[in-house]
Amino acid sequence: YSIQQESGVDLKLAPRVRAEQSLRIRNLSMDAVKQEKFEQAKAQGLEAGIVPVSNPPDEEQRLDELKRLGLVEKDFESDRRFNNVTQIASYLTECPVSVINILSNDSQFCKLSSGVDVETKERLKQTPRDTSICQYVLATPGEQLIIEDIDEDERTRNFQNMPSASGIRFYAGTPLVSSRGYALGTLCVVDFEPSKLVHGQKEGLRLLSDQVVTLLEQGDVPAGRVAGENDSEADTGTEAKGESSPRQVSCLLILSASLVWSNRSSPVNCSTR
Repeated sequence: YSIQQESGVDLKLAPRVRAEQSLRIRNLSMDAVKQEKFEQAKAQGLEAGIVPVSNPPDEEQRLDELKRLGLVEKDFESDRRFNNVTQIASYLTECPVSVINILSNDSQFCKLSSGVDVETKERLKQTPRDTSICQYVLATPGEQLIIEDIDEDERTRNFQNMPSASGIRFYAGTPLVSSRGYALGTLCVVDFEPSKLVHGQKEGLRLLSDQVVTLLEQGDVPAGRVAGENDSEADTGTEAKGESSPRQVSCLLILSASLVWSNRSSPVNCSTR
C-alpha cells in the first residue's frame, strides 16, 4: 500500500498536474476580471448617456449568420488574405486608424486594425456593443455610417463622457453585409479631428468592405499554408474553382485603392486640420 494507491495520482506527474490546475485557476481568474471590466464598461456607457441601438428585426437570423461563418472565433490576423485591408483603408482616407469589427449580440470584436498600438489593440479585442459607435450601423445596415463630428452628433455626443473616451472625433464605417443580406460588422476609419470624406473615398471603403465579405464567405485558407509558399500552385487551384487566390486578392485591393485615389475629383484630405 502506498500514497500513490490512495491518491490515484502518479507522484512523478503530480507537479505537472498541480501546474495545470494552477494555470486553469489563473485563466478562470483572468476571465472573471475581463467579465467584470466588460460589465463595468456597459454600466459606464449608460451613466454617460449613451443610448444603445435597438436590435434589428432580423437579429436572430443575423446572429445565425455570424455562427454560420464562424466570425466571432475567426482569427483574421492569421489569414493572409486580409493583409493590408485596413492599411489600404487608411491610405484611401488618410485617416490614422482603420479597423475591422464584428458585432455579436452584446459584444464588438476588433479583428484587424491599423494605426493602433499593442496595448490599445488588446483592450479593444472585445468590448460592449452598447458602447461602440459601430453599433449604429445595425439601424441602417444598407448604408454607410459617417459621423463628421462625434462630439456634435446626437447619437455619439455622450461618448466623450466615458472614462475611457479615446478622443476620436471622426468616424466612417461601411457595413460588412453578407450575401444573405445581414450586417456582420464594419470596416471603419477614425480620426482625432472632425473630418469629411469625398465620394471616391466612400466608394473605396465600400469596395474594400465588399471584398472582405467575399473573403469571409470563401472560407479559410487551407491549413499549413505559409505566406509566399507555393503561390503559383495555389493560384492555379483557386483559379480553376473560379476563386481569387490570396495573392490575386492583395493585388486587386491595391489596384482598387490606387484607382479610387487617382480618380478623386479633388485632393480633399480626410482631415480638416
